[in-house]
Amino acid sequence: MIINIASLANLVFPPFCAGCDRPFTVMCDRCYEALDFTFAPINLNLDQTCLDSLQATLNYQDPIKSLIKEMKYLSVKPNAHWCGILLFQTVNWPDVDIVTSVPLHPKRLRERSFNQAEEIAKVFAAKARLPYQRLLKRQVNTPHQASFKSKRKRLKALDKVFKLSDDTSVNEVKGKTILIIDDVVTTGTTLNQCAKVLKTSGAKKVCGLAVAHD
Repeated sequence: MIINIASLANLVFPPFCAGCDRPFTVMCDRCYEALDFTFAPINLNLDQTCLDSLQATLNYQDPIKSLIKEMKYLSVKPNAHWCGILLFQTVNWPDVDIVTSVPLHPKRLRERSFNQAEEIAKVFAAKARLPYQRLLKRQVNTPHQASFKSKRKRLKALDKVFKLSDDTSVNEVKGKTILIIDDVVTTGTTLNQCAKVLKTSGAKKVCGLAVAHD
């Protein structure tokens, strides 16, 4: 008899709906119907825009807000898998060569045990049959962007925070169209700074995609 470890784990520690706590599902049908979908492109109010496009699937309100908070702060990894499938099923993504994600600082990664944006991006890329590559790294552990009260302070905090990862050469980026994924976009500053690094390294186009827009 072959025992499916994942199925056994789900029986012992079942997932619960982020919206209503119903067991054995990350998001039940009723809570899914309550999601506030938005498919309009996001216009960035930034002095220098490096992203060629930016879109999000949902407005950042419950029940997706609770699901994302569980994923980020309680390390509920199945939520990231669900978000990746959601993006694949609901987004008309542009033609791209590589999928990547917003990186976490190693300290934050140890605290959370996984990078939620990376897990979402990997699932999305696998479903879309696109290559995923960890192109960037975060070299400074900055505070959460919501803690900054002005755009100027957010930009200053993120200046020179990102760079190409140690395993990525400029030749791997040069001339490529890249899709960079995050869980939540607010002002777009973080995604835009990541795009700036990729464009400086020779990327042809950089498009941003997030699960939710706050």
